[in-house]
Amino acid sequence: MGEKRAPALVLAGTILVDVIKTISAYPEAGRLVKILSMERSVGGAVPNTGIDLVRIDPDFPVRAFGRVGDDEYGRYATEVMREAGLDTSALITSRTAPTSFSDVMNVRGGERTFFTMPGAGAELDVGDFDLEALAPTHLHLAYLLLMETLDAPDSEYGCRSARLLAEA
Repeated sequence: MGEKRAPALVLAGTILVDVIKTISAYPEAGRLVKILSMERSVGGAVPNTGIDLVRIDPDFPVRAFGRVGDDEYGRYATEVMREAGLDTSALITSRTAPTSFSDVMNVRGGERTFFTMPGAGAELDVGDFDLEALAPTHLHLAYLLLMETLDAPDSEYGCRSARLLAEA
């Protein structure tokens, strides 16, 4: 492996933790079902895409960008991305919202149902992006429908994410 170059690709958007709970069946309303097992992993476009890209080419410079909470999930997601080889130096820590997460109910041999907390990812906005400091040659912005502030209307561009992309 050679020396990594300065980040050329900035992956921006949703960073979350999936808490996966395997159950035997999905219960009817008001019923109880035991959780058979539980695990957690990172989720969202930033960690999922970034970790895969670094696995393909460990020397390819990828910077993760988004918001996490000042909590256990935020520290976990940041550490998993860092250990996988992503540059996490530009992540923003929210002081007002928890790290985004999803509770995933996984019926053994069946479907999965997701309950999500938009959390810190919903706060990400145009003003968070210091494009000069991030210096991307490529910017990937993903999971827009889960980032409420970037999805908000913009009088000139239609939505705030379109404003960001025009500025980039």
